[in-house]
Amino acid sequence: MENPANHLIINDKEIEKILFRLSAQMYELYKFNPDLKILAIQPRGFLLANALLELLCEKFNLDLPLGTIDPSFHRDDFSRTDRLIIPKESSVPFLIENQPVLLIDDVIYTGRTTRAAMEALFEIGRPKWIKLLVLINRYLEREIPISVDFEGFRLDSEPGQKVKVINNEKQNIEVRISHG
Repeated sequence: MENPANHLIINDKEIEKILFRLSAQMYELYKFNPDLKILAIQPRGFLLANALLELLCEKFNLDLPLGTIDPSFHRDDFSRTDRLIIPKESSVPFLIENQPVLLIDDVIYTGRTTRAAMEALFEIGRPKWIKLLVLINRYLEREIPISVDFEGFRLDSEPGQKVKVINNEKQNIEVRISHG
């Protein structure tokens, strides 16, 4: 019996459909912006970005450059936490200056991680524009006015709930929600 504190809300079959739709939207974006750069927000945006880029290559024969950005030290709550922050490596193997950038993350909740990622990005260069793609948009709890350009699933969640995008035992992506 499944633990109600760790409830499956999107299974791997549903995720496949969502990822295909998002990859098609990325392809459309690329057609009008052939210099498009992809930046995954560390740590969990990398899983999603890899899955999307794999689909782009497989379905659309498109190979886009991928970089990663770690927003850990740009967070406005960095000094207010008691937990140890272990940053991931940022890797941006392409020029950012005046280039279109698509930021990818698994879940947007308050908007603070996205804001911090943009600050980290601006330290590297000034993009032409930035668009945001997320798998899960928890829009009801936004604290910073950041909009999502491409979303996989809009979730009406309650305060205190945790949403996790994970690899299951078969190495497929699924989304679970827990209370508290």
